[in-house]
Amino acid sequence: MKTAPPHSLEALPPQRLVRFCQLTAAFAMVAGLFSGCNLTQNSDCVSHSSNYEASLIDEGALAAEAPPEGVPYPMAIVLSQDAVNKLFAAVANADVPPLTIGDTIGGVPLSVTLDAQLPLIQVGGVNGCLTCLFSSMGFGLSVNVAGVAVGGTGAAAFQFPLFVQDNGLESTSFFAQLAQSEVVGIDLQIDGIPSAYMAPVNGLVTMAANAIITNEYGDTKLFDLNAWEVGDGDVKLVGRGPHIDAAQRTIVIGMQSNLVRPENGSIQWNPALPEGADIGLQIAPELIESLIRRMMHEDHIPRSYDESGQANSMGSEQVTLNTMRAGENELLTTSFRLWRTSGGFCGFADLQANLGLSISDKKLRFAAQNVKITDSAGVGNLLQYASNWGGSEFLSNVIDYSEITVNYNEFVIPGGKKADMSAESFRLDLGSEGLSLFLNIEAIVDAVTN
Repeated sequence: MKTAPPHSLEALPPQRLVRFCQLTAAFAMVAGLFSGCNLTQNSDCVSHSSNYEASLIDEGALAAEAPPEGVPYPMAIVLSQDAVNKLFAAVANADVPPLTIGDTIGGVPLSVTLDAQLPLIQVGGVNGCLTCLFSSMGFGLSVNVAGVAVGGTGAAAFQFPLFVQDNGLESTSFFAQLAQSEVVGIDLQIDGIPSAYMAPVNGLVTMAANAIITNEYGDTKLFDLNAWEVGDGDVKLVGRGPHIDAAQRTIVIGMQSNLVRPENGSIQWNPALPEGADIGLQIAPELIESLIRRMMHEDHIPRSYDESGQANSMGSEQVTLNTMRAGENELLTTSFRLWRTSGGFCGFADLQANLGLSISDKKLRFAAQNVKITDSAGVGNLLQYASNWGGSEFLSNVIDYSEITVNYNEFVIPGGKKADMSAESFRLDLGSEGLSLFLNIEAIVDAVTN
């Protein structure tokens, strides 16, 4: 009879042979785990890695140029009549010297002298001009007839176009084209002038008023609109329109961006402002989302994080932004995905955070709340760390750039000035108006330069 070698498997009793096989199988499984994504797990890691890389292909994409006029806006700026006058007063010359114009009527010397005041602008034109602004310029008046001077007051009513200069993707300039003014009425308050001279006086006053308006004010630049100063400086904004609403006494400037919005999220702009508001901003949440994606693409918002949610270039989790949408109770619902594509436990977890809105220190502020998991696939131990992301560095960065987006204040006023604005109220609409922020111009101040 043949005898098995003393150290062979055949020499083991049946019970010990079964135990040996169980231990060998367990050891093989542990070895497989420590060797990375092996066998069936390896296919999951490859799949999730491919999906993650595919999600980055178009992230933060920029168009070569902004959309043309007529395409729905992702953002709009609404200027009240008071805001227009504050901006005009900041750039126009308030100390126009008196102007005298003379003539001879029937051998009698006749002259008028106008001491003009700063014109007041009314939003909305007359005589069917849809892109015009109406204005009234008051003045002190002195009329001299044959050496006899008579004093009075008056006002000249005129209208002029609001002109938009497209500076490519760099900026948009807005001009009050007073050089193209049309005087539509003269009102004089003066006594002691013989009636025979009133018609010539009216004519001279009209000439003098028109000369002051066109020569002293001319084409007055009101402001430039620039893009946000964020990231690498490649994100641009351009103004479109303007759309003048005479009934609301407001000017609506549509804003287009070179940020690609996959779902073409836009707003249906509303020309009405709450009582007392100087400026309204209306922003589609997808515009904020697109800017966040761009900041991630440019690495201004880190991509990799550790299990506590803090940025770490060697971290095991990578993040992509899913969506930002208006939610119930004026909450901006933000969804993002945590990816793990290596290390033996691969998959993703979708998290959702509600960004609550409030006004603090004259600005609109966001705060994250109610972070929860909404979906997952093959994530292993990734889910147990999801609760850390309520105070994560990622959400903090998202909030910072969201606040930059909605607190837009890139009105560049000639002479190195800017408008110091304060947020007064806001409204987050679940429908087509998006996020609305209403502001007041507190003062025109010197711009701070670095």
